[in-house]
Amino acid sequence: MYFDLMAKISATEKVSGVERVAVTFTGIAVVFLVLLILIIFVGCFGKIFDKSKKNNSASNGGGVSAPAVSKPATETKSTPMSFACEEDEVVAVISAVIAQMSAADGKTYKIKSVKRRTTTAGGRPIWAAEGIRQNTNPF
Repeated sequence: MYFDLMAKISATEKVSGVERVAVTFTGIAVVFLVLLILIIFVGCFGKIFDKSKKNNSASNGGGVSAPAVSKPATETKSTPMSFACEEDEVVAVISAVIAQMSAADGKTYKIKSVKRRTTTAGGRPIWAAEGIRQNTNPF
């Protein structure tokens, strides 16, 4: 009895098939239109922030140069060439961060030495040992 009453009160019983299709396509169109507006909105904000980054780097004098870091000659000879290049890149990134920090703080920082550190067990680099430790921990 309750279902019969709802069918009589419901406004959807009076809606024809053409109206149902029109409402469906209108809903789909509204969803895609809002999606398109959001994509344009986010893209514009990205361009605005890129312009502000370029303006900030131009006002800083084109960026801060990283300090030169020299490595001992004996360490370069003992490591493979590909590993030495990766290590040089890591040292360059770290020195660039230090240079940026020194520019922000107004202090001068200096890298005195760069040494490779290994763990006592197995002779693995510290990051490799930590990765093995995390992946082999019991739940």
